[in-house]
Amino acid sequence: MIRILKKEKCCTLAMSENNIPYLVPMFYELCNDLNGNTIKLVSFNNGKKMRCISSNSNVRLLVEHRGFNYLDTIIISGFAKIEQNCDNSSNIYICVKDITGRRYCY
Repeated sequence: MIRILKKEKCCTLAMSENNIPYLVPMFYELCNDLNGNTIKLVSFNNGKKMRCISSNSNVRLLVEHRGFNYLDTIIISGFAKIEQNCDNSSNIYICVKDITGRRYCY
């Protein structure tokens, strides 16, 4: 799974606001820190994504890798921490709690 996470750069971020799911595609970057594995996303400060994370920090990421006759999926569960930058953007750090994966053949 780590090989796929290092190879891919795009994910789907899943969160919720008022118990209504919200999903958005994003680019990610793997970070290794003293607390374990962390995933970094970058976003503008305003918008629905930031509202969702501010009200409920529990998130999931879906990473997909497509092969000739298979699809690898990785689902990462964790919580998000927002760190504002000097410009109009923020770093969103996903602290990983659980990772699962599966290969679907077709």
